Amino acid sequence: MRSRTCTYATIWPSSTLSPSTPGSVRRRVGRFALAAAVIAPCACASTHSTPPARLPDPTEPAASAGSAATGDSTEMSVVIHVVNTTTQLYRLSLAFGASARVLGSVPALEARDFIVPRRGVLGYDEFSLVAVTRNGTGRRDSELFPLSNVSGVDWTLDGILTRSVKLR
Repeated sequence: MRSRTCTYATIWPSSTLSPSTPGSVRRRVGRFALAAAVIAPCACASTHSTPPARLPDPTEPAASAGSAATGDSTEMSVVIHVVNTTTQLYRLSLAFGASARVLGSVPALEARDFIVPRRGVLGYDEFSLVAVTRNGTGRRDSELFPLSNVSGVDWTLDGILTRSVKLR
């Protein structure tokens, strides 16, 4: 009886195998490649099958009437409204403690609203907004402000480097 040795080091279609490989081994490798191609996406998809968490919408009513009645502000979100009156694109971050959270970009001569869930910034008392130009050469910082009992923050990026914010 003749002995055969097979190496399954790579998964390639049977056409790339050497012509000296017996037909039954080529079929097995081909079937294995087909099975791996069908199963691999399913295995990857099952690890990410849960949808990402949805940020709360400030226009929707509170989820529970109990938290709204007691004045619990940890479930609400804060809307940060930034008006850019300059000709530069700015990248905006919310700084608190020793960390910062990137909110997004504010194009030149436009305004943007950013929604910040309160649960993401619990445990901090003072915040500031930081705007950096696209090329990183210009930086603007707002004054420090609290987010407790605040539903919104307004900040204007202008030519005179205004640091003040308006709390709503």
